[in-house]
Order: sequence, then structure tokens, then C-alpha cells
Amino acid sequence: VRVPNLLICEADLADREFSKFLHGIRHQVVGTNPFLPVMALSYNPPPELVKNIIGSGVDDLVPKPVSAGRLIDRIKLLIEARKPFVVTTDYVSPDRRKTSDHEDTIPRVEVPNPLRAKAIGTKDIALDQKAMADAIAQINLRKLERYAVQIGVLTELIAPAYESGAFDQSVKDHVDQLMYLAEDTSRRLADWLAPRISIFPNSAIPCVPWLIPSPRAAARCRRRTSSSCLISPRPLKRPST
Repeated sequence: VRVPNLLICEADLADREFSKFLHGIRHQVVGTNPFLPVMALSYNPPPELVKNIIGSGVDDLVPKPVSAGRLIDRIKLLIEARKPFVVTTDYVSPDRRKTSDHEDTIPRVEVPNPLRAKAIGTKDIALDQKAMADAIAQINLRKLERYAVQIGVLTELIAPAYESGAFDQSVKDHVDQLMYLAEDTSRRLADWLAPRISIFPNSAIPCVPWLIPSPRAAARCRRRTSSSCLISPRPLKRPST
């Protein structure tokens, strides 16, 4: 299957389908290139839609109607000056901070730009694959660092309620988020460790399954929360906010 160099999508879809789709691309759940340049088109989008689209990782949101000339100008901007990515617990996306707002705690990651490579004729499959692998490894490492902090915070919030049996909706939401982070941590850790297994052949992979609760622990947690949907097996996805 050929991977496109640019994706131009209609953003005005029901149930935030575009935002969910793009979130899947950026988080390596959909497709094979999490750095695919993406432009979204929308006619007079409401603020909530703009927030969702930008938060999902779009490169550019173009209001409709749009002329061919203007669309070409926006594509040229992606070719010549695509922004580096930043990574937080919930966010993998082009950096929209002003230069003066950059924080050392949120480093920028230079990512491959297949659109630029195609436009200037420097596409090299071997180099592209190496650049992709290097960038994905950086993204996964940043994610794991962020997740480690967030998992610790969520654990401190959940533990008192778990011990006392006093669960409310906020605690259930924390459990749901913790389960998402555990699943995604396991997936990213396995991907990040894969090229390094030759260095630690006997210790790397066995640690990964411990990041997901055992079926017995999951069942016990379900009973304590009285909410089977929190821990039940499901495809990896980010909880709705």
C-alpha cells in the first residue's frame, strides 16, 4: 500500500471522527507514518471543533471556501517551513508555541517531511526509513517520560479510594485514564525496545507484560469500581474528554 505524502481532509465530520482519525495517525495506531502532513478543511468551524482538530495533531486548518491558489500557498508553507513536533501526555503535534514560549522541559522533535522530500526530489527510501525510525524512537521516549509522571500522579489519586472503597465518577475516570496509559506504555515500550533487544536479550521483553494488569487483577478492580467498561478488553484508544 502506497503511503501518501500529504493528506487533505474534510474536518466537519460527525462525532469528531476526523479528530479521532488524526489522533490515531499521530499516536501510531492508524497507518504507518505518524508524521504524515495533514491539512484540514472546514467551513466556519466553531471554537470547540478548532480546539479538537488542533489538539489531534493537524498541521494546518484551512477555512472554506478556499481557492486553488491559496491552497497551493498553504502546501508550499508545509514544504518549506513545517514545524517540529512536541510531545506531552495527550499531545503529539506540530509545535504552535511562539519562540519566546519554548520550554526546555518540552523539547522539540524534528520529524521527517515526506512532502518536502517529494517536492524537491530528494526521496531516498533507506534514508527515509532511518529518519522515520529515529523520529518514532524519540517520540516514544518522550511519551514514556511523560507517562511515567502521569501514571504516578494517577496512582496517588486512585490508591486512597481503592483502599477505602469510596469510588465516585472522578476516580473511575482516573482508572480509565490509567488503563489507557498502561496499554499505550506497553505498546510504545515494546516498540522502543525492539531494536535494542540484542543488547539486553534476557531482560527487555519480559518486563513489558507487567505494565498491563493480570486478568485476576482487572476483575478485582472491576468489582471494586462496579464498572466493567473500565478494564474490559478493548482496542487501544484515547478516552473521550
